[in-house]
Amino acid sequence: MKTTMISLSLVISFGALHSYASTCGDAKSAKTVADCVRLGDCLRGNGDSPAAISAYRLGLVKSPAGSRDLYLGLALAYLDQGRWQSQMEAIQAAHRLDPADPETLYWLGITYELAQDWEPALENFRKAIAARPNDNRAHRNIGFVLLRMGEPNAAIGPLETAIAIAPNDWKAHLNLASAYTKAPEALRNELHQISSRGGHVVSPHEQEMMDKLKTVDYAGKSLEHARRAAELRPDDAITWHGLGNSLIRHAKYREAIDALRHADSIEPGRYEIVYDLAYAQKMNRQPQEALESCRRIEGRGRRDKQLQVLMGDVNATQRDDEAAETHYRAAIALDPQDWEVRVALARALRRMNRAPEAEKEIAAAKEMNPKLVQVIEGFYANK
Repeated sequence: MKTTMISLSLVISFGALHSYASTCGDAKSAKTVADCVRLGDCLRGNGDSPAAISAYRLGLVKSPAGSRDLYLGLALAYLDQGRWQSQMEAIQAAHRLDPADPETLYWLGITYELAQDWEPALENFRKAIAARPNDNRAHRNIGFVLLRMGEPNAAIGPLETAIAIAPNDWKAHLNLASAYTKAPEALRNELHQISSRGGHVVSPHEQEMMDKLKTVDYAGKSLEHARRAAELRPDDAITWHGLGNSLIRHAKYREAIDALRHADSIEPGRYEIVYDLAYAQKMNRQPQEALESCRRIEGRGRRDKQLQVLMGDVNATQRDDEAAETHYRAAIALDPQDWEVRVALARALRRMNRAPEAEKEIAAAKEMNPKLVQVIEGFYANK
């Protein structure tokens, strides 16, 4: 008979196992695979993943074929440690032993999701739902994966289903807020792509998209679910960050600042939070506070070009054009093809009576985008 094996080291730390003996039992008394699984599950529940792994591996010593429960527990212990390859090996072993098990299918989907391998993740989440329709987690993760695949409108349905099953699923609320935020732009982009082909009759699908843009309160729904996520998870920076972003899109900048400051108090100095806080402060006409926030994270993140642009924009509103020039040029050095920044720089240069340099930037911008730059140039010239 062929046994199920995975390439895992079987070095066991019995000292780790004994550390939780008083609450989880004694490793020496674990006589069977089932005993090892119970011990491992208890240790994992107590937050000791290394000891849990040792307990599960002890089960493999006793029976190399293992069991579905053993491999599933081992996969989750590896997940806690961020050991993706070992997690994949363990969850695949569990799946081979019980291919129809919805819990294994769900965690197999999660493992693919962590690798950003979206199609097999979706496939396994859908199989989990087919076997267990009321699994709110699987519905939620389908929505999350669709969001990551750039399909926010498709994500809305699964996320709403997840909330219908589990109204207090804060992750589903947070992801649904994001889906409602991104959905209108996705609809408009699709409509633009269709209309650019020209010479066609409006299809029922196009009409449906146009009707949605007219009738669905996407911004309101986004804010509703962002607020609910923060209510359900008040001690997590991610929920307050999401609420802050939704409030920014509603132009509720004062409230956004409060939400983002709260997020910053939970996770001080996180780049994305502080950047959005600076933007909200800028839009709320608090230039000094915005610059202070920008300086906290300058040079630390992948969005540093946008940060330099933001700092330049804040300087420009203060008519500190020399400082604005410094930041715009820093942004251009990071992305020489950003024609909009060149136009912003040209505007600052013109105010400093440096017309030849301004014209040089405008000429470069026109080469990059000859159709739109004249409109933008006029806007900046007359602002």
